[in-house]
Amino acid sequence: MDHMSNETSQSLREAQAMLAQAQKDADAAEQECLDAVAFDLPERIQSLAHAVALAEPDVTRGLGKEGVLRFRADLDQASKAVVADLQSATKTVKWPDAADYHDTSHDVHSALCSYLGGRLVDSIAAVFKNHGFDVGDRSSRGQSLVYPALLLGQPQTSTVAAALKSLAAAKSAVVKAKKADDDADVNDLWGDGPEPSGLPGSSSREW
Repeated sequence: MDHMSNETSQSLREAQAMLAQAQKDADAAEQECLDAVAFDLPERIQSLAHAVALAEPDVTRGLGKEGVLRFRADLDQASKAVVADLQSATKTVKWPDAADYHDTSHDVHSALCSYLGGRLVDSIAAVFKNHGFDVGDRSSRGQSLVYPALLLGQPQTSTVAAALKSLAAAKSAVVKAKKADDDADVNDLWGDGPEPSGLPGSSSREW
């Protein structure tokens, strides 16, 4: 292989190294974001519980002091389960592909809401229902008391968004470097000759 193919191979290796680092940075940013959400989640749930207890005083009175303590303890237990789930969800959250989005921060927030939705928020709502509180589950859509955005608050998604954008750029750079390296290898093997024409079925050649 000649000097050109050596250059393109080196460029490809450099692009691949940058991609590996970008992936590590994205993984770290995602984990940091999930950890931050998980850290705040128990307090948000207890804050919601206090608001619900105030909104439904008859239910709260019916529970009595011991019942309220059990209710709060059950919420703590359910919260811990959701926290543990979140902290291990780096690979299961469907993070957005920054190459496909203009507002990646918004899409990171949407990905987090999507992950929390369903079984995780329902597991919290079940504790409220088990202790006699109204969770608004009178329709086929299920409970309406606990929803993802309420538990998320305003997480700092900008760091994740920036890391995902860098990752998308690194992936694109590897694709381009691989194409350049492939072309250089083939041209070295081919040697002198006319420029390649279009392949059958391509727009550059009629058959």
